[in-house]
Amino acid sequence: MHSTDQVRRAMASSLADIIALSGEQEPTWLPEDLGAMLRHQLSAPVEPDLAKFDSELAERWRTLAAQEHFRWTRFGEVLQSQEPPLEGLRLVKAFARILRSHPATLLPCDIAAVLYFTSIAAALARCNERITKMDDASLRRGFQWGLDLPWIDADVRSVLREGLAWLERE
Repeated sequence: MHSTDQVRRAMASSLADIIALSGEQEPTWLPEDLGAMLRHQLSAPVEPDLAKFDSELAERWRTLAAQEHFRWTRFGEVLQSQEPPLEGLRLVKAFARILRSHPATLLPCDIAAVLYFTSIAAALARCNERITKMDDASLRRGFQWGLDLPWIDADVRSVLREGLAWLERE
């Protein structure tokens, strides 16, 4: 049996671990966990997630969604469409930027970064529009970073590759 002091020390140590996790440092995720989180986010409806973090972005999404023939509701549908709504890509990019620094998010920064770069790549390759002020070299690094991740799916990988190809044509 443990003495009371041993139990207190163990509890204090566990509490210190929990507090450390809530600080600046993000937990380390396994690649399969990150892949599952990305798949989940891609299948999630856009509007409720926007509403959790930014009511103005959510209102812009609702306005966009009210347009006749608007058919995109989930993150993956917007990012992987061959003819995505440009404003939808802008909203996904803005959402990803918010996620990177918002204290209430549980989504790892790497997932937010994948959403961010994929929205930019889709705008370039599929809408022929630049939705960022980042220079080409920075975009190449970001797209390549995403392609180097072992846990992104083939659809996201395809969009990032198309973004790289678009930059090479310019």
